[in-house]
Amino acid sequence: MKKQFDSGHETNVTNFDEFVKRIDKLGAKFNPARAIIKLDFLKNLLLQAQLALTVLDKAHSDMTKAITARARVFDELDKLVTRVSNAAASLDILPETIVKITKQVNKYRSKRINAIDEPEIDPTAETTVEEERRRNSVAQGSMNNRIKNFKRLITMVKAEENYLPNELDLTVEALESMLNEVRTRNDVAQNAKIDFNSALENRDNILYGTEQGLIKCVRVTKKYARSAFGPSSKEFKRLSSLKFKDQDED
Repeated sequence: MKKQFDSGHETNVTNFDEFVKRIDKLGAKFNPARAIIKLDFLKNLLLQAQLALTVLDKAHSDMTKAITARARVFDELDKLVTRVSNAAASLDILPETIVKITKQVNKYRSKRINAIDEPEIDPTAETTVEEERRRNSVAQGSMNNRIKNFKRLITMVKAEENYLPNELDLTVEALESMLNEVRTRNDVAQNAKIDFNSALENRDNILYGTEQGLIKCVRVTKKYARSAFGPSSKEFKRLSSLKFKDQDED
C-alpha cells in the first residue's frame, strides 16, 4: 500500500522545528565543532525544509487540477471522434473514403490513455521521483499518440469536399479548435508534472540527502548531544525523545 502524499514528511519537519527550538534553549552549552549541526545551520535547514513542503504542496495541487482538466477535455474528444465517424458515414462521401476514416478512428481508439494517468486514482498517493517520471513518460506517450491520430483524422475529413456537416461542433474549423484545446491542456498538465517532480526531488534532497539532509543532521546532532551531555542527561533525553523517520519507513 502506498503512503499518503504527506505521510511522515510533515511530521519530520514539525518535529525538526521543535528539535531546533530545544537546541536553541541550550544556549552556549550547545557548541558542536561540525558545521552541519551548528545552530545557525540547523535553523537555515529548517527554513529550507518548510519552504520545500510549501512549494511541493502547491505544485501537487496545480498538477492535480491540470490533470483533471486534461482528462475532461480528452473525454470530450473521445466522444467527438466517434461523432465524426458517424457524421462521415451519413454524408455523401465515397465508401472507400469512409472506410479510411473509420480505420483512422479505430486507430485513435487503440491509442487511448490507460488508467495510469487519467486522472490519477489517488492524487495523494506518495511515489518516488523515479516512479513519477516513469509514469509520466508512459502517460505522455499515449497522450501524444491520441493528439497525433486526431490531427490525422482532421486532415482526412478536411481533404474530403463533401464533409459538410450541419452540426457546428463537427465542422473542420471546430475540430481544429478542439485540437488546439487538447494540445494546450496537455502542455499545461505536462509542465505541471515537471514542476511537481522538481519540487518532489527538492524536498527529498533537503529532508533525506545523504550529506546535509535533515535526517542526517538530526542523527549527528543526537550523537553529539550524547557525547557532550551524556546518555542519561536531560539535555540528551529531550533531543533523543523526538522521533524522525527515514524516507522508506512506513
